[in-house]
Amino acid sequence: MIRAIKCAMVLGIISCLFLDIEIADAKRGIPAAPTPVIYKGIKFIAVDWPKHENVLGRDSDVWYVEGWDIEKNKKVWEKEAYSIAIDKFLEYDVQMVFITSLDIENSKLIVTNERGKKYYIEIPLNILKQ
Repeated sequence: MIRAIKCAMVLGIISCLFLDIEIADAKRGIPAAPTPVIYKGIKFIAVDWPKHENVLGRDSDVWYVEGWDIEKNKKVWEKEAYSIAIDKFLEYDVQMVFITSLDIENSKLIVTNERGKKYYIEIPLNILKQ
């Protein structure tokens, strides 16, 4: 009888270990930051982490891009790329939608996120070098 109890305890502990491994594997990691793009003396980057703001009465993640003057190493511009409403009843990390790439086309900054959605952002002429 004691042997059966010990065996059940060992099996229970092993089961818990496997359960923990499966749970840990289910968590998502943070993707690599997109490669910055340089256009007319300005380096455009995606901000690594969203700002948490209230957008239209809902908690949201707001994803930003920045423009940095290469010569002065100074931020000269910041712009919201997109926002994602956060459902407080769902796990937070699965709701995050990271920026995956930046590109320039026709003097616009193109921001692409993990879902493949593209956002076209006008670049202000006054920040560009001639």
